[in-house]
Amino acid sequence: YRLQEECDVLSLRMAKYKGTMNLGEYKAVMLASLRSLVKDWGSLHEVSWTWLWENVERMIKALMGKPAV
Repeated sequence: YRLQEECDVLSLRMAKYKGTMNLGEYKAVMLASLRSLVKDWGSLHEVSWTWLWENVERMIKALMGKPAV
């Protein structure tokens, strides 16, 4: 439930942005940043963060274009 709430808030903030957004590019930058910041980064980290981002991206895309209530 917490993840859904955070995505709801994020989608409301993103709705104010007038340009185009590429969530796939954000994923690449996020993972590259995490790889450089976490010294013991491994395949389990990669799988976990990828899973998390794919779920966040799915939730945000489902909310985009809906009116803010």
